[in-house]
Amino acid sequence: MEARKLGDIAANRTPNETDVVVWQRPSTEDWMSFGELTALPERLTDTQLAKVSKIADYRIPKPQPCDPEHFQKCMRVIDATLPKRDHDESGGMLFVNAYARMLGMWPREAIDYLASHAINNCRWFPTIAECNDILAMWTRTDEAYRAIKKARAVTLKEKNARFDETIDLLRDRVLTQDQVDTLPDATKRIAMERGYLHYAGGAFIIRHEPESPLRVEPPKPPATARVRVSCMLCQDVRQVMNNDGDVEPCECAL
Repeated sequence: MEARKLGDIAANRTPNETDVVVWQRPSTEDWMSFGELTALPERLTDTQLAKVSKIADYRIPKPQPCDPEHFQKCMRVIDATLPKRDHDESGGMLFVNAYARMLGMWPREAIDYLASHAINNCRWFPTIAECNDILAMWTRTDEAYRAIKKARAVTLKEKNARFDETIDLLRDRVLTQDQVDTLPDATKRIAMERGYLHYAGGAFIIRHEPESPLRVEPPKPPATARVRVSCMLCQDVRQVMNNDGDVEPCECAL
């Protein structure tokens, strides 16, 4: 491949092929860096959640394509390091054109990753399909991308935690009807599916657990009074049995 030709073609890309969304960082009051988002506590206050949610709502900006000069340099490095497969002159021109159009929109950092990976892991100059496989392993590290992705993860985690807490309160019948009325409809529908609310008269109403009937314990039998025995020999029966098996008066009866 001729890296010079590839660079020339990349330089002639039309505006529609680049279509870059230039990132303008919001004001300090409306923005938090990736490091600041990482340092947030495990649970957020309402104020913190509102700020992080606003960051999460930003569209992730499209990265700027690699500039033609740097793209050409990276292709030249790969071309000088790895052997090429055989192509005739016509095929070579189509080959260069395809590389420029298929890879030229990737950002500078991605093209650097492609060049480094190809030099260290490929035996031949990679095809476009192989280049796409390599580029699929690349991860963006720019501040806007990392901060917005982190804000979305933090927001989702906090909202899930608050949802779980609300469902637990509904399950335990802790919330009042006025508090239930302020909940999002989606939360109330899930609570209804779980049996904590029911829908009546156009509103979600707390479903109170039926009171269990009182359990009546059966009366205990009165304790038998213990009688003190005066004669241990006959137990106050006044009769005993002798050695011959005959009943005779006890000594206490004589």
